[in-house]
Amino acid sequence: EITGYQMVTANDNATYTGRNPDDWILYGCNDYDWTTQEGSWEVIQEVVDDEILQDTNYTPYVIELDKKAPAYKYYQLEITEIEGGATFQLSGFNLLFDGQAAQTVKTEAEILAEKEAAAALEAAAHLEELVANGYVPAMNLAPIEGIVLVSGTPGFSDTEGPASLFDYSVSTKWCTNTTHSEGNPWEVIWEMPSAVAVTGYQLVTANDTATNEGRNPEDWTLYGSTDGSNWTAIDSKTADTTLLAENNLAFDFMLASAAPEYKFFKFEVTKCGEGYDLIQISGINLIFDGAEAVVEEVVEEVVEEVVETPVVEEVVEEVVETPVVEAPVAEAPQTFDAAIIAAVAAVVSLAGYAISKKR
Repeated sequence: EITGYQMVTANDNATYTGRNPDDWILYGCNDYDWTTQEGSWEVIQEVVDDEILQDTNYTPYVIELDKKAPAYKYYQLEITEIEGGATFQLSGFNLLFDGQAAQTVKTEAEILAEKEAAAALEAAAHLEELVANGYVPAMNLAPIEGIVLVSGTPGFSDTEGPASLFDYSVSTKWCTNTTHSEGNPWEVIWEMPSAVAVTGYQLVTANDTATNEGRNPEDWTLYGSTDGSNWTAIDSKTADTTLLAENNLAFDFMLASAAPEYKFFKFEVTKCGEGYDLIQISGINLIFDGAEAVVEEVVEEVVEEVVETPVVEEVVEEVVETPVVEAPVAEAPQTFDAAIIAAVAAVVSLAGYAISKKR
């Protein structure tokens, strides 16, 4: 015996106005047959030219009946007119009766926080699986300002050109649109703000590598130069199997000893995976003394944001029950819940340099 019902507007009503129902009829019956799809429907309420629903996002509106309706087991909502005349949308519809109060609808911020928390748990679980299979979480490197792109093999668009290698964003990548040939490798040349003696370098896979495994580089050489013209090989790989078919995952390639100081660097690729004649990576970062980010400070910022969101508190309990792999934040401050820090670190490793980008 309902006393009313609740309609909840959708996620983008404020942007796409006129999608709320304007006229509708709510029916009830007790003899609906699922086989014949027939029943003795009785009108509970008919609304014409509604003025209650507004063009707001994720907002609940209660429509009350003049009196309590008879008890029905089956209900049907029939929209006969839409405010804008074309597209109709709602995100929720709830019946109200004795003992059933109107539901509290989550705000957009709460929904986003919930999705991010779920993604963090999923990422942490996936990282744990990768580590169990031999993956070593990459170093968290601080962004370097002042890198100058000298030249590079063109990409398919501005967000897929060689400059994307140095923007510290996993939403962009270098995806070449030219085929490789002997003597014409895929390459990118850049100038550092000052000369550095690298001890290694980091490659970050692209956003869709999992479904395009052959786009990872397989044969490559990293060169260094003091003048941008005369090059010395720093490290070479042939038939590499370290880079996995994973999206936005960072891999460190450490040198046996530090290279001489160079200001110019060239990354030259001569072979990609089977089935492709193009390469893609999201980032390339040099490793040298002072390159690693101060993880503790960044983790504090992230954790503070997480613990301020009530929705995430429930997720923290789940993290405690299922410990995640301790990524490179073992020395993080003990003033924060270790499980939260582990989850944050896991997301950082899985997303390449997400925390570095935040800084």
